[in-house]
Amino acid sequence: MVKAFVEMRGELKEMVFLTNNFSWLGRTIAELYRAQWGIETFFKEIKQPCQIHDFINYSENAVKWQIWASHFWHLLLRYIRHLAKWKHSFSRLAGVVRGSLWPKKKLLSILELYGTTGAVILRMPRTKSLYFSLF
Repeated sequence: MVKAFVEMRGELKEMVFLTNNFSWLGRTIAELYRAQWGIETFFKEIKQPCQIHDFINYSENAVKWQIWASHFWHLLLRYIRHLAKWKHSFSRLAGVVRGSLWPKKKLLSILELYGTTGAVILRMPRTKSLYFSLF
């Protein structure tokens, strides 16, 4: 049993980890659990909003393309989250972005309706906007 103090939301909380590895230090075990939590969060972000669990086709090439498209969608959402200073959940952001692809409105102005964005200044020409004009 390894006890460690972990910072969560700015507070130190005591957490208990169970392990059968007696040769590693407690700090190493706690760091492994911390790293595992980051990996779990990443896969949750990939599976839920990006819907990687629903494959259209199961051939090797189709699966690879769908995973690459999902990774691109995930990176795009992370970038939008950074630009908009989004404070809500990642899945909520994915839902808002997915719902705002069809209307011809600027994405950041739609996110401002939620009251979560700060003063975002984009250095783009006036003819460009953040909606996808191809759809």
